[in-house]
Amino acid sequence: MISAHVRKSFINLYPRNASFLREPRCHSSTALLHLFSTSTKKEGKESKSVRLYLKEIGLSDVQVKNVFKLKTQRRSINVEKFIKPKIKAFRDFGFSDSEIAEIISKVPNLLCCSTENRIIPGLIFLNDFLGSRDDVFKVLKRSWWFSSCDMKKNVLPNIEQLSKHGVPMERIRWLFITNPRCMHITPESMRRYLDKMEMFQLDRSSGMYVPVFRMLLSLRDETWGQKMQTFRDAGFSESEILEMLKKYPTAFCRSCTHIKYITGMILSTNRYSKEAIVCCSQVYGYSLEKRLKPRLQVLEMLEEMDLIAKWPSLKCVAMYTCKQFHGVFVAPYLNQLEEACAARMEKAFVDKCCGVTQRMSSCFNPVLFSKLDY
Repeated sequence: MISAHVRKSFINLYPRNASFLREPRCHSSTALLHLFSTSTKKEGKESKSVRLYLKEIGLSDVQVKNVFKLKTQRRSINVEKFIKPKIKAFRDFGFSDSEIAEIISKVPNLLCCSTENRIIPGLIFLNDFLGSRDDVFKVLKRSWWFSSCDMKKNVLPNIEQLSKHGVPMERIRWLFITNPRCMHITPESMRRYLDKMEMFQLDRSSGMYVPVFRMLLSLRDETWGQKMQTFRDAGFSESEILEMLKKYPTAFCRSCTHIKYITGMILSTNRYSKEAIVCCSQVYGYSLEKRLKPRLQVLEMLEEMDLIAKWPSLKCVAMYTCKQFHGVFVAPYLNQLEEACAARMEKAFVDKCCGVTQRMSSCFNPVLFSKLDY
């Protein structure tokens, strides 16, 4: 009996272990209760007023639904006290209601952040740095983190690092406008990426420095290693890989499978070498099935019929518009190509009947040769 009282006394000394003594804890979301109405009856009224006001400034029913999708507490925000001051702040900076509606639909967390501590200082910083309301609008639409970011604390150090590194301010602005997320990283990460850029040996003031830097920021170290290995497996040297990336950084943003198939398809023609791909790395930016494969097959048929003596450069094959390619390689030989297509389709049918599977490209449909959308 005595021991039971002693144990109970010790438990009382440590309230965290005495569940019967603890008061019920509030959910973390109650920390924001000062933003929301308290009564259930009032909550329904506030919810309706929030919806009506958001529709009034230009949000559609779908956009309003998406605003409330992740955080239902937004329905209970007091319109007069918390939403209208935010809208006024944007209007004071010259934004129209339709622009404000678009910003809110992309960054709904703006409804819950502080007008004085986040929105107004953030707008002042962006306006001073970018110098154009249109550019500020572009950044806001892409910056989901704007509502939780202290611009001077998180973004300014990265801008200063890039500037000290020798990157012209107009290129930094372009990077910020096209991909604001690049600036929302820690200063340590920014320094690490800038050091990594040295392997490209690019002039920091050149037009290609920022696009390559942007590509590098979009890839994790693991993904970077996988892409490099894919190019190595295709037979490219380190210098050739870096040369391609300096010309067309987006090549590294394509999947490893896409890179492998494009390289294999081009080299299998025996008409283009790795050097040709290095000179035209833009080839990785196009669709294999919808653009490159049909065009290579057209050239193959023209060569078989002795209608062309030499294949065009890889740059012509990849970068000619549909109208240009049709005018040079299809329209002058339309009848011959239709006959060749019919023969190939007939052979494919015979092979299929004999149990031979052969995948035919859509370009073998004669009807498509009279169109420009293949």
